[in-house]
Amino acid sequence: MNDHRRRTRRRLLMTGAALPAALAMSGCGVDLPRLPALPFLPGSGAGRSHRGGTRCLDGAEQVPKEYEKTIPEGTEVDPAPADPRLRFLSHGLALSPDGTRITAYRIRPDAPDVKAGGIVVWGTADGTVTHELDVRSGGAIAWLPDNERLIVGRHRYASVVSLEGEVLTYLLGHDLRRDIAGMPSVAVSPDGSRVATLGTDDTVRLFTVDGETCGGGSTLHLGTDYDASALHWSSDGTKLLVGAASSHSEGAPDNVPQWWDIESRQLLGSVDGLTGRVFSIALFEDGTVLGLAEKPSAVQVVAPDGTVSTGPELEPGWWGDLVAGPDGKVLITERSDALLLWDRTTDRVEELPRQETQQWCFSPDGATLYGLSETEGVMAWDGSQWQAFDMPDG
Repeated sequence: MNDHRRRTRRRLLMTGAALPAALAMSGCGVDLPRLPALPFLPGSGAGRSHRGGTRCLDGAEQVPKEYEKTIPEGTEVDPAPADPRLRFLSHGLALSPDGTRITAYRIRPDAPDVKAGGIVVWGTADGTVTHELDVRSGGAIAWLPDNERLIVGRHRYASVVSLEGEVLTYLLGHDLRRDIAGMPSVAVSPDGSRVATLGTDDTVRLFTVDGETCGGGSTLHLGTDYDASALHWSSDGTKLLVGAASSHSEGAPDNVPQWWDIESRQLLGSVDGLTGRVFSIALFEDGTVLGLAEKPSAVQVVAPDGTVSTGPELEPGWWGDLVAGPDGKVLITERSDALLLWDRTTDRVEELPRQETQQWCFSPDGATLYGLSETEGVMAWDGSQWQAFDMPDG
């Protein structure tokens, strides 16, 4: 899973360079052969365009103009001047399944949108830039299991993109409703056969991306005003955990994370034990769910058998983040901007220097923590210090 969230205000304030990102929405340098576009499965709805439809479209075709409309009529968007210090968006960090490549969105302060910067790919072995993709997006990013294709979210659709920057397939379906269209999270199932996209239209769209085929058609209807921003697949790929509020206001209702069954497309129920307006969630392979809420001011932990416990005490307040890693490791941020590394097996908590990082992920073996800085780009914490990866040229 990979997602990004933002603190919502009554009036949207954002830099000109980051505007498309806000509207949209966890190697080796050798040239790879072009991967084929994904042909459509029978009954997938390919070629049909209708409100509420979920379908695949060949990357060589034009995305219908209706999907480029992202702002409801009457909505006020107030771009702020771009900050010339910023070189990267605060989201877009995505580690390949084998841990050898990692991504971020590059921006240029003098550019009209994020297309001028695109996606940068680094090799994690030495921190060098291996690919630069001129992909207009700014949304959530996830890798397919072949470590050679990305799922890139944008506004109301996602794209399957090769490491050469070629769009192979579009994944369409999200509607424009009362809110600015966005895709805060995309997630690939553990076996890589399914992709889930979460939209601000209160739906999750499900696609089959199996080998060289693509099919769409399933939709989970979350309900009006549920306000979710994160998706996590269960380890067996049969369920989706949906939750984590992207906004907060006085009197906002609780939004306990929900489990959904993929085959039946039915709500299985909420995660009993998590309370409050939950704004960050994490899921371990064994099914343990973690949550952060304004109250209580501690990490809430729900074990697979329903046992409820709490983790480290945190500074009270709204906002923070959770990242689950291997061997019980948890990365926690809170309102005070502290960066905490919690080992659930020993209950040890270590405070790390944040170094202005905004998004994080663990290497597959848990030995390295990666962070994304808007000024320095991707950085790696090796247990003693942060090391910045190479800057792209230009």
